Amino acid sequence: MRRAWKSNKNKKINMNKIKNYKGIKYIVFWLEEQEHYNCYVKLPKDYEIKTPEKELFDAVYQWGRLGIVTNEKCKAYKDFVEKVRENYSHYLEINYYQIPVCCHGGLTFGEIITKENKDDFLQPFSIGSWIGWDYCHCGDKSALEKSGKDWYYEEVKEECKRVIEQLIKK
Repeated sequence: MRRAWKSNKNKKINMNKIKNYKGIKYIVFWLEEQEHYNCYVKLPKDYEIKTPEKELFDAVYQWGRLGIVTNEKCKAYKDFVEKVRENYSHYLEINYYQIPVCCHGGLTFGEIITKENKDDFLQPFSIGSWIGWDYCHCGDKSALEKSGKDWYYEEVKEECKRVIEQLIKK
C-alpha cells in the first residue's frame, strides 16, 4: 500500500467518504491509478453562485417587477428558464473560477450534482454544488511525476478545512 493511504501517524484511514466540518461536507479522494489526492467541498446551501441561467432568471424577474416587460412576456421567459433548469440542470457546471477561495493550485472542479448525474462520478457526492482541486501539479508527486512533494492525508484534510473556513467567511 502506498504511503499516502496512511496518516502521518502510520494509521490506516478510511478515506473517499464524505466527512463533515462545521456543517459543511467534504471529501478527500485518493486516485489509486494516478497516485494523488483530489479534494471536494460541498458549497453551503446559502452560497449563491451566479450562473448565466440564474442571472437571466433574476433579470427577467426584475424586468417584470419594474414593468420593462409585460407580465405575459415575463412569465414566458420564466417558463423558458425553468424548462432549461428542469431538463438540462445535469449539464450545468459551476463557474468555480468565480468562487473566491485559495487552495493548492486553485480550483479545478465545479459541478452541480443531481439525481441524474450522481452515478457518473467515482466520488461519493451527495446532491448539491461541489467544488474541488487536485494534488497532481505544481511540483506534486504522482504517477506521472515521481519527484516532488508527497502529500499526506492529514495535510490535505487540513486544506479542506481551510477552504471551508473561507467559504464560511464569505
